Amino acid sequence: MKPRKNPLAHAVSVAMATTGAFVLYPAVPTGAQQAGLEEVIVTGSRIRRAVSDAPSPLSVMVRLEIDLTGLENVADVLRGTNFNSFGSFRERSGSSFGQVALVSLRGLGSDRTAVLVNGRRVPGNPFTGTAAVDLNSIPLAAIDRVEVLTDSASAVYGADAIGGVVNVILRDDYDGAELEIGFESPSRAGADSDHASFVIGTSSDRGNLLFTAELFERDPIFDGDRAYSSVQINGPNLGDTIGVSAGGNTAFHPWFIAATALGDCPEDVYAGVLGNPFGIPGTACGFGYADISAQTGGLDRVSTFLDANYEFSPGHEVFFENRFTRIESFGRYAPAVGFFSVPADSPYNPFDTSGESYPWPMQADGTPGPFSIFHRFVGHGPRDDDTVRFELDSVLGVTGSFGESDINYEGYVRSYRYDGAEEGETYIFRARWNWKSSGATTI
Repeated sequence: MKPRKNPLAHAVSVAMATTGAFVLYPAVPTGAQQAGLEEVIVTGSRIRRAVSDAPSPLSVMVRLEIDLTGLENVADVLRGTNFNSFGSFRERSGSSFGQVALVSLRGLGSDRTAVLVNGRRVPGNPFTGTAAVDLNSIPLAAIDRVEVLTDSASAVYGADAIGGVVNVILRDDYDGAELEIGFESPSRAGADSDHASFVIGTSSDRGNLLFTAELFERDPIFDGDRAYSSVQINGPNLGDTIGVSAGGNTAFHPWFIAATALGDCPEDVYAGVLGNPFGIPGTACGFGYADISAQTGGLDRVSTFLDANYEFSPGHEVFFENRFTRIESFGRYAPAVGFFSVPADSPYNPFDTSGESYPWPMQADGTPGPFSIFHRFVGHGPRDDDTVRFELDSVLGVTGSFGESDINYEGYVRSYRYDGAEEGETYIFRARWNWKSSGATTI
């Protein structure tokens, strides 16, 4: 649930930001409240608990701290915190998740970290098939603060909060307008980004109205753009390389006890002949996939957020929230690679089937078994992935409290829609080969 704005609430927010850990209690009366001030509701459950309950460690990052990071999306902000030390899924090229960014508190997995927006659950991302929430769908310009409950909260929020809870509180009380435009251009190729955000709001004694819009675009980083991931051949064997695989055009014995490069293995297409593929004696026609593949994908995001609330009666207000996000992403893998079997009597069989050099398996009919070729389908071109995702979340509700009591209520209706499409190009689903005496033809 969202805190009610007042000077005491602001003071508590500042204290939370400086201490980093305190007790998480819902609607607990305080001495200040008993003196006539409005109660402070800290985000959490409305289940009543005694003040003597054990405290829950809560870290809060306020708007000023977010701005000082200089980062441009929620995922990058959370990655820089110590409670998100490992296990979070980063945007990466070629993944079926697209450019989804997930958070994993305490390394327990993204599906064990509950992500809330204004204290309400966000439905899971269809691309992941879990309850994990795509952080890239939350506009950074609309954020007031981020609260992170770093202890397990499964008793309150369910099994998906075993690792903790991330609660993103969006702005709801802003008077004025601001425009921000920026760009980044790293000293190395790739990852150039542009961003722009616009915030405008107005407030009165009875209500507030806020609108934000955000644009963000980032170019991909290709493996060849970085020394640590580009193609490197540091010796005669495949194990001495970086960004190279045996899947150029390589034949393997049926029992994988010998290997040999097929054809001329020209270096204008392949990476040349290399030894000991997968530790198997022999040679391989290598392929430098890192000359083509992307390390991180491209991202293009448009986000808007609208918040409106009106106090129709003392202590009671109606509110409306609308959040829209559209994300386009791009990823690239090298051309498809795969094994296929070739009959032993093929004129292209480089092995001795007599068994003098290596044992050769025999089939039930007494003929030698087939051998395997590990081949890169260069002619099909690289595998490109393009995704488009739309997210529309609308909430209409009422909230308030009854008289001088500590009985609070909140009721709302919600409409949530998520549409996503992913298109992959030049993927090879099945390879069929017809070997004839005159040569090999692909079907």
